[in-house]
Amino acid sequence: MSNKPRKDRKRNPRRTLQRVAENQIRKFWCASGHCVDDMQFGGINYSNPSVADVIVDRLLTQPQHWQVWYGAFCRDGDKTWCTFDVHDMGRKCTTNDVADAVEPLIEKLASGVNHKFLVSPGWFAVPCGDIDLRAMSDDIVNRFADWGAFEEEHCRLVWGLRELKREEVA
Repeated sequence: MSNKPRKDRKRNPRRTLQRVAENQIRKFWCASGHCVDDMQFGGINYSNPSVADVIVDRLLTQPQHWQVWYGAFCRDGDKTWCTFDVHDMGRKCTTNDVADAVEPLIEKLASGVNHKFLVSPGWFAVPCGDIDLRAMSDDIVNRFADWGAFEEEHCRLVWGLRELKREEVA
């Protein structure tokens, strides 16, 4: 070992902020479906606004490697179940691209479900390619259940309100 004292490297606060943001992006998720009135977001720690701003900016402007869990929530009396699949986007894309790309996947999945029991479709996405969404499936279904995905009247009402908002904007 050398007896030379270690030189202190100057810290670049912007680089440190980027590193913290990269670590926190792995916790980010977004979701949507007929049971929620708008896209839902989570996993961002807002206690440090500068980090949160970097994360949001990166997710909206810089393409990420996204994975999507999508499901059809069904009900027959008191029995509820969810048919789901997981899709790797295969290319880097932004949050808005994910929302557009998942619609045909949901339509295809829902067409294979008995419409007599179908209550609502939904999707959940993460911006990292190495998270096992199949293993998280129970947690995702529970999250959607909390949002009312198995309640037909709730989903019909929420979806109707979303359609009204779209018409007002158009």
